[in-house]
Amino acid sequence: MRNVGGMDLQYLTKLLRGRTPASFALLLLLVLDEIEALVFVGLALAFQRVDLFEAFQPALFPAAFFVAAAASIARHAYHRRERERRREELVGLAKRIGALP
Repeated sequence: MRNVGGMDLQYLTKLLRGRTPASFALLLLLVLDEIEALVFVGLALAFQRVDLFEAFQPALFPAAFFVAAAASIARHAYHRRERERRREELVGLAKRIGALP
């Protein structure tokens, strides 16, 4: 992978796939940035009204933050449930074959 700004993209990809607080924060920032960029493109480029983007910023940032946080929390909750389900399946399988008492 390419080295961008002193940080390896492969490292960021591995961090994002993990289930750590750092991956939660990285996903939160990425989604927040994407929402802000979409609104900027919509207002500033399509309607050529950069002043609206700047005027809506006090309301836009908190709304975008809450949407990004909800997406990040939902992703981590889903993966936590999947991990627990897989663990239960493995324990059940181990009990069936007699590996666990």
